[in-house]
Amino acid sequence: MAGASREQALSLLAAARNHGEPAVKVSSLRQAGEILSSIDPSSAAELFPYLVDLHSSPETLVRICLAKLLGKLGPRVIQHSLVLMPALFSLLRDHAPVVVKQSIVSGTHFFCTVLEEMICQSIKVERWLEELWSWMIRFKDAVHSITLEPGSVGPKLLAVKFLETFVLLLTPEAQDHESSISERRNCNVSQLGGNHPVLDVSSLVLEANKTLGFLVELSQSDKVCASLTIVIINCLAGVARKRPFHHSLILSTLFNFDSNIEMKKGHAASIQYSLRTAFLGFLRCTHSYMREAQEKLLKVLRSMNAGVAADQVVRQVGKMLKAAECATREARISRDDFSLIEPPISGDPTRKKVMVQDYDGPTSMDETPLKRIRYNLGSSLFQSAQLAVENQDDVTLNGFSSKVSLSDRDPTPAEQMIGMIGALLAEGERGAESLEIVVSKIQPDLMADIVIANMKHLPRKKTTSAEDLPTLV
Repeated sequence: MAGASREQALSLLAAARNHGEPAVKVSSLRQAGEILSSIDPSSAAELFPYLVDLHSSPETLVRICLAKLLGKLGPRVIQHSLVLMPALFSLLRDHAPVVVKQSIVSGTHFFCTVLEEMICQSIKVERWLEELWSWMIRFKDAVHSITLEPGSVGPKLLAVKFLETFVLLLTPEAQDHESSISERRNCNVSQLGGNHPVLDVSSLVLEANKTLGFLVELSQSDKVCASLTIVIINCLAGVARKRPFHHSLILSTLFNFDSNIEMKKGHAASIQYSLRTAFLGFLRCTHSYMREAQEKLLKVLRSMNAGVAADQVVRQVGKMLKAAECATREARISRDDFSLIEPPISGDPTRKKVMVQDYDGPTSMDETPLKRIRYNLGSSLFQSAQLAVENQDDVTLNGFSSKVSLSDRDPTPAEQMIGMIGALLAEGERGAESLEIVVSKIQPDLMADIVIANMKHLPRKKTTSAEDLPTLV
């Protein structure tokens, strides 16, 4: 089977190179890529020389497809991908901007994968991986130079985005940073040990600082077009939110953004809107660094005629933080009260077992009488959340309805939080940012209560009797 797949892939690669119709070439290359992705990595690596030979194809569509395939296939067979690097760099210097853009995207995937592999090999780094890392450093330098070269703005935009990723990967995460769940799964230099055989954390952090300084200087250059300036502002704002270590430099840069540069670019309104969006995003951050700059942010936003939006964000974040804090405190009080009424058990271990068996009270977390504590958020947020749930179809979270019944008993803190989360889910995209803030501030003990409360709504496994089993004829 492997031999047949290999021969089929060879035939398709030959068609991608020699066929007269561009559409057939692209289709053949895509099919060959699917086969190479499905077979054993070592067998696929044998065909890589035929694959990379397509980087000189006269068809732009073929080169685009090849660049995309390198980014998809290379990280999957990372230990065999050294042979792919020359083709990637050739495509990075292609005369067609669309090919260069795809090469930057694929190279970004490569960079993240190689760094993650370097972090995993913390005791001894294999030779192939060390060579790949050298290629990645060269790739970073090549992308860096794209931002300064004359030409189409499209590749420059993606080059700046790669430099943002580079800074995020090589800047240690803060203890209270608010990255999303998907970002937390990514590798970061903070995962490196102090005695890595190849990578030095201090050197990597220094390189990230230099790259960030370059982005700051680029944002202030009057030779940069308006669209690129907007992308740089967005990238700097993203770094400040996700890596508050750099918040001071970035906030100072954006606060002192030269209005004369805006006028020279001829897109003052667009640039001001991007600054306004960045400042509002900073107000939504809840880590201490950004909270300290709140007054300055409000002052700047009011000067930009965005005071109403800023005040609304501040109220929204304040209510969310207060709700999460109250829920955590009530859950802790409930748990402490429950532990106080448990009689001290000592002596014969058999007596412990009898006492447990003799207790016929409720065992569920949300049926415990001591947890029937009225939980008053003291804010209009929860009231509006209840109204939102009542006015919409029943929204469920892991099978648990967001409509918490209050007719027979007061809700527990876990139920209150589930109701709030369900209401925010019901708001769709409008409640997404608020939902992220609430979830990021839920303490582990309250999260445990929420999980336990949801477990009773898991589908029960149906037992299969002997009569239900199919008979073999």
